[in-house]
Amino acid sequence: MVNWVIVVDDKENNLELADKLLSENGMRVSTFTSGKDMLEYIKENDTPDLLLIDVNMPEMDGFETLSLLRKYEAELGYNETPVIFLTSDNNVDNEIKGFRQGVADYINKPFVPEVFLARVNNIITMQTSLVNLKTEATIDKLTGLLNNEASYVEFSQMCSTKNGCLMVLDIDNFQNINELYDNETGDKVLVKFAGILRDVFPLGSRIGRIGGDKFIVFARGIETKEAVKELSDKLNTAVIEQTKEILVKDEIPISVSMGAVMVPRLGNDYQSLLKLANKSLRYVKKNNKHGFSIYSTQTMYEDDKGKIIPNMKEITEIVGENNIANVAMQLDLESFSFAYRFATRYFVRNKNNYCKVLFTLIKTDGINEKEYRRYTDDFGYYLRESLRKSDILTRSRFNQYFVLLTDIKEEFVNNLIENLLGKWDDKYNFSLNIMYEVDYVRNDGSNDVNSVGANIVMIDDDEESVFYAESVLKESGFMLTSFNTGADFLNYVQTIERVPDLILLDTDLPGISGFEIMEKLQKMDNAISTVPVMLLTDSNDSETEVKGLKMGALDCISKPIIPEVLKARVNHILQMILLKNKYKK
Repeated sequence: MVNWVIVVDDKENNLELADKLLSENGMRVSTFTSGKDMLEYIKENDTPDLLLIDVNMPEMDGFETLSLLRKYEAELGYNETPVIFLTSDNNVDNEIKGFRQGVADYINKPFVPEVFLARVNNIITMQTSLVNLKTEATIDKLTGLLNNEASYVEFSQMCSTKNGCLMVLDIDNFQNINELYDNETGDKVLVKFAGILRDVFPLGSRIGRIGGDKFIVFARGIETKEAVKELSDKLNTAVIEQTKEILVKDEIPISVSMGAVMVPRLGNDYQSLLKLANKSLRYVKKNNKHGFSIYSTQTMYEDDKGKIIPNMKEITEIVGENNIANVAMQLDLESFSFAYRFATRYFVRNKNNYCKVLFTLIKTDGINEKEYRRYTDDFGYYLRESLRKSDILTRSRFNQYFVLLTDIKEEFVNNLIENLLGKWDDKYNFSLNIMYEVDYVRNDGSNDVNSVGANIVMIDDDEESVFYAESVLKESGFMLTSFNTGADFLNYVQTIERVPDLILLDTDLPGISGFEIMEKLQKMDNAISTVPVMLLTDSNDSETEVKGLKMGALDCISKPIIPEVLKARVNHILQMILLKNKYKK
């Protein structure tokens, strides 16, 4: 597949050179002399694989162009296109601003062809990998729509920030297709239906598959009953017509039932709104199918008809606790999710830190299955009695408990857990093997990328470079281990338990060079071989940069180190790594 690159620069000679270099390397190229022209073009022709944008342009500079691009992508639900800024100056503030705004890289002008191509290929390779991982993690393989897990994330975001209509759709009599034909025919109908959904719903809508023949849609800008009816009619007409070519043997009455709720008219919490949409869907299914129902205040009125209107005191008694016991609050998973979401909002708003702990209970050889289940029950009672009334927990599965510890300092967490487990073992005689995971979440701004701090290793014999790197990276919450020779680092690699998240590697080291170290790392048959590398170099020649990038380095920074630039580039790479790891999981 040919990669498509758009280049935006107000200088024709830069456009001609970029076009020549990229075209000769098998890429499709489009060029524009202004950000405005480029934005108008992609609105009619989709977004490319990569954008190269000049920073300093008249009328609309690179920063404004990027800002408008991101706004347009967000409105239509497009993935963010990677952007490389082109610049003829060495303005540190601009570079930092660009990385904070989300650029993937910088290329200096005038272009050095080998560097230009190496950096472009680097970003395209990384982006392709990310897209493949994201597709694997979020897309339903049969229909190409969002899968159930991704739908939860995407629709939660849409419901909390956008106006529109949340709809749950079900194909009527779908089971008859599988029974009268086969599963393969049923799959063909589902694929066809997914295509119809894409065609019928307005641009910017989100569509997911959340069950066998059950789909969910957030339709942007659909806010009236008439608009919902129009969509329902279009869907049913298209489904009846377009499934005829698949269902040729029998007259199966295929149609679509739709339950809907307006957002944010009845709230902005996805799970709550989904329940209301499902309630409307059940109403349609009970009343001849082939149609729609919108949950509304009228529906609420019908539900409440004949009931006595409660006052403040009565409602408080219904939802509140009369006597708050001196124990942690244990909730079922569904109720916990609401409490958890409110709590995390509160913590973020008030800049409070908190801690999540997941306990997993493993059966020991000395107990039978019945005892195992009893002990897992007892552990829940024990947690509830041992934790504070301000903590909440839920049983996420029969042998797992998820705990939210509020208002606790990080240095106290391990002692708390060790004391908890020690007293449990004393009381129950080591009846279970108890594993636990801890995630301490900071909202006070002390972490830059993630809550636990990335683990960075630096190999450089220049004490000044190490000093500047340590000062800026440790201040940002990262952990930094440094070595002044390649031999020391390679010895360290043989014994480490935790593989670093990033390696900062000087190219010109005594004894063994940075390039030789890269070659040795890549040949190792363990996780260290895949750790991303950022090169540091004293050399100003392009050959060093090109060689490093072609060998697989993600970036190459010239020395002397400018602390703010190093921080910005390290942050950018780590965010890419975290995103990649997220999709892998």
